[in-house]
Amino acid sequence: MSSVVIVGASRGLGFALTKIWSETPSNTVIALVRDKAAATATFEKDLPGRANVRILTADLEDFESLKAALEETRKILDNKLDYLIVNAAVSDSIVDDIGNAEGTNDALASLRFSILNDREQFDKDMIRTFKTNCLGVAHALGLFAPLLLNGTAKKGVVISSGAGDPHWTAKWRIFGHAPYGISKAAVNQVVAAFHAQYAYEGVTISAISPGIIKTEFNTPKPDGEWHLLPKAHSVNAAYMYSMPQNQLHSYEIMLTTQVDLNYQRVQKSFGPPTQASNRFKGPYTPDESAAKVTDVIVNHLDLEVNGGTLISEYNDQQWV
Repeated sequence: MSSVVIVGASRGLGFALTKIWSETPSNTVIALVRDKAAATATFEKDLPGRANVRILTADLEDFESLKAALEETRKILDNKLDYLIVNAAVSDSIVDDIGNAEGTNDALASLRFSILNDREQFDKDMIRTFKTNCLGVAHALGLFAPLLLNGTAKKGVVISSGAGDPHWTAKWRIFGHAPYGISKAAVNQVVAAFHAQYAYEGVTISAISPGIIKTEFNTPKPDGEWHLLPKAHSVNAAYMYSMPQNQLHSYEIMLTTQVDLNYQRVQKSFGPPTQASNRFKGPYTPDESAAKVTDVIVNHLDLEVNGGTLISEYNDQQWV
């Protein structure tokens, strides 16, 4: 019998997490969504009879809505919470790491070209991603984490991304999705700061990268093969798998411009993604990722071992 709050529960990974946690009838699942009416219709259709799911309205970009959801949550859970999962995020580009297609900028959103060619849009992307992915998450943690003090499991999780790992960015020459990656690096520090405060009272707060999740942008082609750009491994193994055919040319232009000088050295040093990460067989379905993330949360989060850090769906720090 556990209680869990899932922020961003209406679709993709968040919906899959809600499905897993609500499979146990004795669990109480608080699903925070932006559009309650739409989410209710989805839940009634796809998760019928889940009386242990309570749907509340909340938006990471609306602090007052988070406060209102907190007050309702306190009443439902008697001011105590076992697990907090903050899942919602936005991206600077065509698709984000939880499977939501919503974005504004060029598919690569590189610092070099965005600032030179479309500085105003770049600034908007930086502000938008930081406001939701960092500031909004900080607000959610600040409001809901105190409930963990009265819970049993005392675990809080932010769904983050390896795109926010500076070492990985530098090693693999990942110049794309810059605003998104910067916002994720910032939120990883937010997680560390919250953990540093709450660890004294037995609460573990960590960030988890859920892996690459299948969307309309990265499903297998009709021949069943994963189509890779020739130089994808020197840029971003995560985002360059299975891009739509109509995007390949623009990616090739960007790749040629950015990495030709380093291509041979990077290839020799690190090899292609399939060698760098033999466990990557293609993107997960949301259900597959949710199962792995839940296992890490329940069985592997440890206050002293990985509290305050970013870990993968395999409980390590390999992102692909």
